[in-house]
Formats: sequence, structure tokens, C-alpha cells
Amino acid sequence: MNIKTELLIHSLSEILKTKAETEEKNKTVTATFTNPSGGAPLRCIDDPQADFSLIYNNTPHYYPQDTFSLKRMQNDVSAYATGATARIDFTDNNGTESRSDRIVKTAEAEVPDLSSLRELCVRVGLLRSYEFENLMAGGGTVNVHFWNSAKDFRYRQIGDDLKKM
Repeated sequence: MNIKTELLIHSLSEILKTKAETEEKNKTVTATFTNPSGGAPLRCIDDPQADFSLIYNNTPHYYPQDTFSLKRMQNDVSAYATGATARIDFTDNNGTESRSDRIVKTAEAEVPDLSSLRELCVRVGLLRSYEFENLMAGGGTVNVHFWNSAKDFRYRQIGDDLKKM
């Protein structure tokens, strides 16, 4: 593991207040940060032949291997660790979880109605409009996850109303 990767992992450990488990395979380093509140772990992957990737749960977020991008990654992780941002995904009525997730500002995740939630899901590329309509009408949920999982909540459509649960 090179010094840049070691420093990055140390920095992220400080931000998340948890030690990383690291694995090195064919010069690719994967650091997994266990979530102390029981939520999804955060993974950082350093592949010397590619960009750094940060995976909050499912969807990788890529950062070029330059100083500016690594600072941006640290700022993004800090925002997630402090609750300024959250991860959104969805679950269908059969309990099947989505294979993708998106990061949004916490204030954006606080929506008053179905229309606002649809707009958010479409704008961030989580769901297309018709997929959102089918999900919610079919009893699915849009889920909001924080690094501190005690703050997690979900939205469900009940009748014509949106309920935060």
C-alpha cells in the first residue's frame, strides 16, 4: 500500500471515527469502514489503474487520483458522517432492495409530498418518473439512510398521501 492510500485511509478513519479493515489484492486496496451504528459500511477502493471509488452501499462514486479530488472525497465523507448528506435508495413491495443509491443533502431528503419526492428521485437519477409512480403505488418505499442509522427513515404512499416513517 502506498503512502497516499495510507494517509487517505487514516484521514477517513478519523472522519468516520472507526478503524478501517483493509485488503490488498493485485495492488488494489479496499478499505472497509464498519458503521458503528449498525448501518451499511463505507468502502473506499484504490485501484492504481483507475480512479478512487467510494461506495456508500451500492453505487460507486469516483474521484480522480489528484489532491483536489481527494480533498473533495474527504469533504463528502465528512458531510455524510455529520449528517449533512444522506443516502437514498428504495425497496419494492416484496422487500427487494434497490441495487443503486444516491447521495443527497439532508435538507433535500425532507420532502412534503409525493410530487416533491418524485422530483428528487428523478433529478438524482434514482428512479424514472413512471418507476417512481409504480413503486409507490405498489407499496414500495423510498429510504433515507444516514451514517448514524438511528436517524434513518422511509417514505411510503398511503392513499394519496406521503407518510414519513
